[in-house]
Amino acid sequence: MDNIKRGTECEDLVCKYLLSSGYTVLKRNFRRPCGEIDIIAEKDSVLCAVEVKSVSRSWDIENLEYQISLSKRSRIKKTLSLYLAENADKKYDLIRFDAAAVKGAEVSYFEGVF
Repeated sequence: MDNIKRGTECEDLVCKYLLSSGYTVLKRNFRRPCGEIDIIAEKDSVLCAVEVKSVSRSWDIENLEYQISLSKRSRIKKTLSLYLAENADKKYDLIRFDAAAVKGAEVSYFEGVF
């Protein structure tokens, strides 16, 4: 399976997880010249930018925050700023950067990773 197809399948699994956990998925693959956010979701007035990672059997999901580089974090933050500017009519009490690790068909979700 190629990386694009696997990435889409992982994002599908994370979206299902988020929906079953009471989140509203606002946008998938939000792309701007400065970067991309895999999933933008909202729950209880908290806006979440979610980075999705597919993990192998040998990889420790507990170290997920180390798999998102500082430059990637910076691009996600800049991209989210553009999303907020484009959706200025919506207000949120909190903004959070989350990550989801997909191993096989299992989703592990981490709030406030960076």
